[in-house]
Formats: sequence, C-alpha cells, structure tokens
Amino acid sequence: MKKNALFRLRLYRDDVIAIGPGKVQLLEAIQKHKSISAAARSLGSRIGEPGIWSTR
Repeated sequence: MKKNALFRLRLYRDDVIAIGPGKVQLLEAIQKHKSISAAARSLGSRIGEPGIWSTR
C-alpha cells in the first residue's frame, strides 16, 4: 500500500492569505522561466502581472 503525506503552508496577514501554495508555485516558475508572464503562462494563468500578486 502506497502512503502519501501532503503538507501545505499558508501564511496569513489579517484574514488574507499572504503566501500559499499557489504563490510559491508561481515564484518557482518565475525562477525557472526568468519572466513573470512566461511563468504565469506555464501555469495556465490568464491573469495579468498585477493580478498575480493580488491578495483578493
């Protein structure tokens, strides 16, 4: 039997997630692609650069 463990860390500022798995994934993609736009595209995001960092 295969066992898996999953850990997700979210840091909150007030009631808003300041950083979570999605933003970490985006930061890793930016490091790989050296471009915010290319990173967003690689993750299938249609969000513009300002919207990527939105905490809504």
